[in-house]
Amino acid sequence: MRWPILVIATSLGSLSSAQSLPLPVLWSTAIPGPEKAILSNNGSNALVSEHNRVVLQKSNGKSEWTKSFEGSNGAALFSPDGSKAYLTGFNLREVDVETGVEKILLHGLSTIGAGISPGGTSLVLADPYSFLIYNPTTRTVLRRFVHSEGYRPQTIQVTSGGLIVSNGPSVYSTAGKKLWTKGGSSLPFDVSKDGKTVFQMASFGRLIAYDAQTGAQKWISTAPQDGPADSFAATDDGLSVLFTQYDPNSAYYLVRALDASTGALRSGSFMTDRPVVQDARNGYVLLSDVADERDFFYRPVLRTRINSTTLVASASTLYPVIPDVPDAIQPTVISGTPAIASFDVGNLDLVFRSVADGALLKRAPLTIPYTRAWAVSPDGQYYAYAGTRADGKEGVHINRISDGVQVASRIGDYVEAVTLQWKGNRLARYDLQNVQIFNFDPVGKTLTALKQFKLSGAGIWNDIPGLTGNGSHLIARLSPSTVYKTYDPTSGSSKGTFQLPANFYWVRGSTYALDRVGVVVTGGDPQVTRVLLYSVTSTGVVTPEEEHGPFYAESGDFAFFPDGRHILFRDYLGDEYRTVLYDLANESPVDTFGPIPNLSMLGFFPDGQTAIPYATEYPFGYTVYRFF
Repeated sequence: MRWPILVIATSLGSLSSAQSLPLPVLWSTAIPGPEKAILSNNGSNALVSEHNRVVLQKSNGKSEWTKSFEGSNGAALFSPDGSKAYLTGFNLREVDVETGVEKILLHGLSTIGAGISPGGTSLVLADPYSFLIYNPTTRTVLRRFVHSEGYRPQTIQVTSGGLIVSNGPSVYSTAGKKLWTKGGSSLPFDVSKDGKTVFQMASFGRLIAYDAQTGAQKWISTAPQDGPADSFAATDDGLSVLFTQYDPNSAYYLVRALDASTGALRSGSFMTDRPVVQDARNGYVLLSDVADERDFFYRPVLRTRINSTTLVASASTLYPVIPDVPDAIQPTVISGTPAIASFDVGNLDLVFRSVADGALLKRAPLTIPYTRAWAVSPDGQYYAYAGTRADGKEGVHINRISDGVQVASRIGDYVEAVTLQWKGNRLARYDLQNVQIFNFDPVGKTLTALKQFKLSGAGIWNDIPGLTGNGSHLIARLSPSTVYKTYDPTSGSSKGTFQLPANFYWVRGSTYALDRVGVVVTGGDPQVTRVLLYSVTSTGVVTPEEEHGPFYAESGDFAFFPDGRHILFRDYLGDEYRTVLYDLANESPVDTFGPIPNLSMLGFFPDGQTAIPYATEYPFGYTVYRFF
């Protein structure tokens, strides 16, 4: 329904039609994209940096601690023995790698880049105008001199010969003399372990080697002739320069190598889905996706053992970007506490956080490497997930949240699942065309496969509510039918039909309470949107209850509150989109704010007033809304 401005102004005070109220956000977190990852000299640990924080990742792939840079332009470095990490930003901090305990060494910095000497006796800190050389052992400033690199020295390496190499590459002596520069400020570079050679990415994806002392060109690669290099890193054994190259035949990337002394292409290679070589030390290579891309969160940093000349790869470990990178989200209750359940694509387990403040309540493991199809039981006692085993068969598994023990499992020749839905003791497992219903017996700990149904049209997306709140019936449009009906999961028979007004079609359906269904329909001339409320009896009979509207809402994006008396929808009011909270009983708006994206993806907690999106959006994180 489109209301006069007078009505809106009355409910919102003196706001004009062009203003937006703040979103009803209880709290929110955001996780920016990754930028840099480095290995300790022995290759066992990694520091994975993103926008304003850094994470220590252990050799087993687990996150040990997370620190803020105290400024968005920080850098992270390991000491040569790997026992300490140095973090820059507004302050220079020294962190004990094992314990995470930190101390401040220098205050009041505006560091944009940093490097450490091979012996660990000198840190070189760059601000936009100068280099500062600092001894972290004696905690003294050794020298400070002005550079001519503008804002460029965001990457710094210090050679064993006492040279400072920054973006360009540009090379300075520690006495402050600029020795040479090539001026390609945005092009990546690396330095050999002996400090005698500087490698740089050149045009057309080729690599160039320069003498570190004089800047004389040693070689320029003719390889790869079959495509450009995307990234590179010199191995610390001095033998090879690794680079990644897109392989159009496989749609993956190849990690290949040049002979570091001649630039000749080595014969070995291995395949990866990560295009960026971040670091290579002690026989390990660290690979990541491109910084700030959404896909990075589905493919964490990869640490792989390699032979630097034959490029035989083995012993891979996944490093998450940060300890908790949520993919999909569900509202639930854990031991009586309203909680957010999310799938952590970094550590590959389920994470439960308090709705009140986001505090970590529980982590629960999976026994398969990855899934996007999972669900938590309505009572918060169990979680179910689907995934493919090594033999190619997919299973649905149920684990107990309290201890992670698997209590039931069912294996079948299923197509890969895209989502799970858990209502009552019934589980619905959806792929793109079918829905398989299961019954879980929490007493006998058995999972029984009931009927499988073939979906029609768009399948699970947007327009299908699925199981009723108590799990007694499936609501779906099955092929080749064009209407929505209720189906008995045990017998497969249809029990009721949703009758729609003439010339109206189904836009979106949503189950709420135990036996109620809200349906958004569109039609008529001129076209309008209506909201229809139905009840479903224990035998599957569908009974129309109420009809509301017409609404002139945009996109048909609606959310139904659990009480069945309020809805959210998006409308274009004045000159901007807003989210409207609407009272069905009184046929009037309660509030407007927003906009909140993807209302149909909101999941409500038991209080009926707090909600969270079922899927995260970039940047990844949590947003909890509280209404009323």
